[in-house]
Amino acid sequence: MARIFVGDVAADISHGNRKMRGGFMVFNLPHKVTCPGRTALCERICYARKAESTYKEVYPSRVRNLLASKRPEFVEAVIRHIQRNAARRPFFRIHESGDFYNQEYLDKWIEIARMCQNVKFLAFTKSFALDFSNVPANMQIVWSIMPDTNMNTVPSAGSRAYAGACQGMPENVLECPGKCNECGMCWQLGKFGLDVHFEIH
Repeated sequence: MARIFVGDVAADISHGNRKMRGGFMVFNLPHKVTCPGRTALCERICYARKAESTYKEVYPSRVRNLLASKRPEFVEAVIRHIQRNAARRPFFRIHESGDFYNQEYLDKWIEIARMCQNVKFLAFTKSFALDFSNVPANMQIVWSIMPDTNMNTVPSAGSRAYAGACQGMPENVLECPGKCNECGMCWQLGKFGLDVHFEIH
């Protein structure tokens, strides 16, 4: 875990190394309050909620991150941290917990990705109503779909991640093997025109 300061707010960026070959960074937010596209099933089985209730340091860290994300210094602080670590950690996961809670926040990550072309970014999102048209090529956006997702709200273009038994799942969907260190396909689904399926756990 790395601590960065965004103005007077201390934010945390995780430095994961157990799954992705080459190493990756992660920025998380609190569950539910930052997930405008959540479904009823999301709320019931949310794994991010489990982490927040199990480990006492997780929720306060994510709340600080949310506060930091609203500060004007956020973009500059995150870019600075990424560039210091990009050589060892060339991948960045935006949100293992939380989501793009509004357009201003999404636009900040678009700017960060555009300024860090030597890093690949990945985000699963249910914030279908936001404008993702300016996302740069090094930022993989995957539409996250649950069995109770209203499919009429899901954008027609782009890769999808299906969780559990979803209606209308394509035949050529990639089954997640659960071995990110050997696969890494989620970071380049768009390149191959693929969707992915996860078991709900």
